[in-house]
Amino acid sequence: MEKTTLIKMFFRSLFLIAVCNRERMQNLGFLYLIAPALKKIYPEKRALINAYSRHLEFFNVNPYFVTMPAGIIVAMEEEKSSAKSISDMKMTLSGPLAAVGDSLFWAGWRPFSTFLMISFMFLSGHVRVSSGGDIINVAPNSTGIVCLITILLLLSLYNVPAFFLRYYGLKYGYEKKLGVIELVKKMMDIRLVKYIRRIGYILAALTVIVILLRDLTMPGRLVFMIAFPLMAFLLKKGVPVLLLFYSVIFGSVLITIMR
Repeated sequence: MEKTTLIKMFFRSLFLIAVCNRERMQNLGFLYLIAPALKKIYPEKRALINAYSRHLEFFNVNPYFVTMPAGIIVAMEEEKSSAKSISDMKMTLSGPLAAVGDSLFWAGWRPFSTFLMISFMFLSGHVRVSSGGDIINVAPNSTGIVCLITILLLLSLYNVPAFFLRYYGLKYGYEKKLGVIELVKKMMDIRLVKYIRRIGYILAALTVIVILLRDLTMPGRLVFMIAFPLMAFLLKKGVPVLLLFYSVIFGSVLITIMR
């Protein structure tokens, strides 16, 4: 397969869930992804239509890992593998890759990247809690450029690994074919998420200490020292994070109005 075709597939992978549907999830996005390769493999119109039809079946995987099965499927189409073996391969890979991708990116890297930048803004002094303890504001010595740089750093920190995985996942899947299964097995044992969470806990504790000692007055410190352990206890008991988030927002607004 020509490199230009693989590059087209890489860029098309960015639109995987643009047409996601409840019945077959990412099937249309996956077909759109591999369409440039299918057109090369099946120049005859009827054969191309048949290939398109085969890939309208149910498919669902983590978006950052979709290029890996795409590369394998394209290689199998080139080898004229049977429709059943191609379908079985898609189903076999989609489950494990969805689990690994969701755990690594959704549950690990995305919240860690976001919290890392939030911690940086607080710890560097560009963002402070006001002396009253109920308002978060930008420090006077901070500028819009600093905030812009922070946002760009966040986007880079999160997206560079994602783009790297998209491209080299496609290349690796196409070249190694079934050998990628061993890679998937190793990735399922990955401990990176655990380490990311530990670093996140350390950053959270450090940020809390800085806010308590630097920004809050004594009444604010007392409220914070009661609220923080309470939220940790509620999270441990299974209270949804979103519910706690909106409760904090509502409580802050209510206190501000009453004052």
